[in-house]
Amino acid sequence: MKRSTLGWLSGWLVLLGGVAVHAETIQEEAARRIPPVLDSLVMPERILSGQTYTVQWTLTGYHAGYKSKVALFNCAGKADGTCGSDVAEAFATSGNLAPTSNDAGDWNYEGVVATRFHYAYTFTAPTVTADTAMVMRFFQIDNADEVAGEGTLSLLLPGGLPPQVDYYDTSSRRLLVKVLDPTGFPSDGAPKVSPITTQSTDANTASTPIAFSIADLASSADDLKISISSSNTALINPNGNVFLTGSGENRFLQIIPTTGQAGSSDITVTVSDGTRSTTKTFTVNVGSSLSIGDITVTEGDTGSVAANFPVTLDKASGQAVSVNYATSVLGNTTANVDYTTSTGTLTIPAGQTSGTITVPVLGDTLDEVNDVFRVTLSNPVNVLIADAQGDATITDNDPVPTVAFTAASQSINEGSLVTATLQLSAASGLDVSIPFTASGTATAGTDYSNLTASPITIPAGSSSVDVTFRAALDAVSDDAETVVLTLGTPTYATLGTIATHTATLGNVVLTPIVPRTGQTTSYAAGDDGALQKGVAWPNPRFTDNSNGTITDNLTGLIWLKNANCFNTQTWTNALASANALASGSCGLTDGSVAGNWRLPNRFELKSLIDYGHGTLPTGHAFSGVQTVGYWSGSTSASDTSYAWYVDLGYGYVYSGGKTNSTYVWPVRGGQ
Repeated sequence: MKRSTLGWLSGWLVLLGGVAVHAETIQEEAARRIPPVLDSLVMPERILSGQTYTVQWTLTGYHAGYKSKVALFNCAGKADGTCGSDVAEAFATSGNLAPTSNDAGDWNYEGVVATRFHYAYTFTAPTVTADTAMVMRFFQIDNADEVAGEGTLSLLLPGGLPPQVDYYDTSSRRLLVKVLDPTGFPSDGAPKVSPITTQSTDANTASTPIAFSIADLASSADDLKISISSSNTALINPNGNVFLTGSGENRFLQIIPTTGQAGSSDITVTVSDGTRSTTKTFTVNVGSSLSIGDITVTEGDTGSVAANFPVTLDKASGQAVSVNYATSVLGNTTANVDYTTSTGTLTIPAGQTSGTITVPVLGDTLDEVNDVFRVTLSNPVNVLIADAQGDATITDNDPVPTVAFTAASQSINEGSLVTATLQLSAASGLDVSIPFTASGTATAGTDYSNLTASPITIPAGSSSVDVTFRAALDAVSDDAETVVLTLGTPTYATLGTIATHTATLGNVVLTPIVPRTGQTTSYAAGDDGALQKGVAWPNPRFTDNSNGTITDNLTGLIWLKNANCFNTQTWTNALASANALASGSCGLTDGSVAGNWRLPNRFELKSLIDYGHGTLPTGHAFSGVQTVGYWSGSTSASDTSYAWYVDLGYGYVYSGGKTNSTYVWPVRGGQ
């Protein structure tokens, strides 16, 4: 560099125009012409949340001495390019630092060699819960250099920026480094890889760039190795159809599906630091996606109505797409009763975005809860299934039936089976449950028994049910006792007009009768077989009461069905056994109590004989009948140590010693 003669007089005191001036020295000119620059920067490659670090830097210039300063800024919540603009916002500053040492620099100006001034500052990184940008701003402190937005040092480092450090803006006056949250890194020290969400792209179309990030606590991101694999190589071939771009921590994937293919593939990204590795897997859907909607349809009373399921594509496809479908039941719905089982294939032509699956819904007149059935999609071709199940709710249109007694009252005789019928206004598709209570002047367990349990149910499809009980037969005059049945609130029905039924129990008055003998064969003119005198037998003669008793419809007597419950006993024991008989023994469920039963007299016992063949009538419903003698309760008048018994094998009536043993057959009722 050439200098003028005046330049060689630099530093001399000279008179110019009679005024004394100071001519600058060559060192001063160098310092003026070339201000100091940040010559080097040494710092850790990774800054971790809350950790302490030391940063070192060098200023090179021609001044005799410099002071320097660094300010650190937490950029969380700051817009790009604004962090570090105001020194007052720094979370840490070094203060005005004197050099720790100096040495000769590489520059010279007209023989004057620059000086390198070294500085160091230790700081604690901010505590963060997510990776956060931090700006570093360096100053030369000798004038107004620290004023916001002014005079910061040039950061054109001759040796380049350290790893993981970048310029924050185009002014080259602020440096950017990232403070990492170590909790986001795998505990084994493997690289950190950001998750990638499910991606979608049209068939025959490359995906938009898929952004992800990588980082490692020990290695530079550029030193990490990335590999890609695909679960469906026919759709996405990682060798040639997946492209990786970007550098540092910010990376991008672009995926090109195989021409003419649609479907899904799981893409796995593996990042390795040479010792440990981390994988992230995401799904790529190629082609349009298909969904089926839920619907509601009101049934008819006859025939069928159409349940139309909408099937839609998220976007039109350049290819025809198809999918199989099949119906299935849900809950209490019945296939081919509530709807028609349907299967098939739906095709949506290229360029269209919707189709319809139609299933017939069958009508009925039964009140029922709303039915539900499902259509499920499967086996997609040239399309993805986003929603494979559509449910149809069949809204019932039938009125709720009413339920009531068919009659408000009835009168019956003691000993009879009482029946009160409950009738629906229309058969229901649901089990109708009806609670009821019993009241009145009659006493349960004494005057009547075996009342149907509450609530009673009319099964689906039926229209009526009977409430029953057995009226007790006793010798007490208690005419006009009543059993009042009152209905409660039914389930799946409403109450009709007759919600109460009164049964009046009348005493049985037995009129003395002489029954026919049962002999129908005549052996001589005018004999019993020819005349058939006496009261005719009713048909049926006997009624099985289904509670361990049988009623003789001729005499009104109620007999124990089991004619051999006690085997053979003496007459005294037979009396006691009969009097002690009660419901719960000998097969009885009639509600009778001890004292209701007795030994029959000899005429009552003899009344069972059919003298047409000398034993019980054909077709009787008794069990355990022995064709030998049975004790009566009648004592022989000629010898009171004897009692009468009836032989049911021949119809003979005999007397025998009361200490003898023969069979026992209790009866109740009669006057």
